[in-house]
Amino acid sequence: MFDVTVIGAGPAGAIAATLLARRGLSVAMYDPDKRAGKRIGESLPAFAANLLERHSLPGPLSDNRHAQITGTISKWGGLRTEENALMRSGGQDWRLDRIAFDAALRAAAVADGVVHIKSFAENVQRRRNEWVIHDDQKSARSSSWLIDATGRRAMIARKHGGSRQSQPSQVAIWAVGEPLMGTSTAKTLIETQGEGWWYGAVLPSGRPIAAYHSPSACATKIRKQPDIWHRLFRRTDILSDKLSPNAFIDAQLDFTDATGIATNTPAGRNWLACGDAAAAFDPIASQGLLNAIRTGIAVAEVASGTGTPTNYCSKMQTVWEQYLTHHEIMQVRAGAN
Repeated sequence: MFDVTVIGAGPAGAIAATLLARRGLSVAMYDPDKRAGKRIGESLPAFAANLLERHSLPGPLSDNRHAQITGTISKWGGLRTEENALMRSGGQDWRLDRIAFDAALRAAAVADGVVHIKSFAENVQRRRNEWVIHDDQKSARSSSWLIDATGRRAMIARKHGGSRQSQPSQVAIWAVGEPLMGTSTAKTLIETQGEGWWYGAVLPSGRPIAAYHSPSACATKIRKQPDIWHRLFRRTDILSDKLSPNAFIDAQLDFTDATGIATNTPAGRNWLACGDAAAAFDPIASQGLLNAIRTGIAVAEVASGTGTPTNYCSKMQTVWEQYLTHHEIMQVRAGAN
């Protein structure tokens, strides 16, 4: 029997597992480790990078596979602005190699004593004061605490946390292009267009990425007619200039749920939800990885007895309310022109 079982080994789950193991608890982390070789590019705020460093966790400050972001060029609601990160008091943000980042966090967990079970947790049941986890290898293990780090699927939170609140459905339609000579920028590119908005960047690998965030109805049309995405991309101002459309001619489109959603009660009797299982944000907020890090740290505190589920739920509700306010402001700005 383990003290804690973590289901999922993304950043939030791996961080929670690592910190719990360092506190002397026996920890199992379920994750089949069968990931695709392509991930959407993500940025990490400077504050989050420092937070990882303070907890002796892998991050961009100690790994040269990640790249610094020198600023932002945006055209939000028709107004074009450019920000230089060198002028920011908090320091420069980071563009992550997500595959490397996630792998480093999982490796750190194992190095600190976490038992990495490379299986799917298919069925979870509560039996009195313990949890029993059945996996796809027909094995069963038990633990006192359970941490839901299953992302938007929220495997445990959906069943035990009650209802979830969400914004209108939004989908990120994205592609990674081929590097082109002379095509390079270390800035984040943001641009509104029609009902949606674009995110663009050059990944640490040198390959450009472009993502169009749109309502689900628009995403359905693009899924049936991928050329719509390419036509929209060619009509952009900033992205088509900094990331040549020719780089994406043969790129395959990927579709990712980008709807803001939160579990109303992300903690209960001997269970906790972290990362996207607790709250997932519209990518324009740039809070996804920061939320994963913060909640991974927070649930480790609760499961080890230095925090309470009630306080954790209260803090997550405050975070969600702040996000909604920020999102509303951005939507007003987008419709200003």
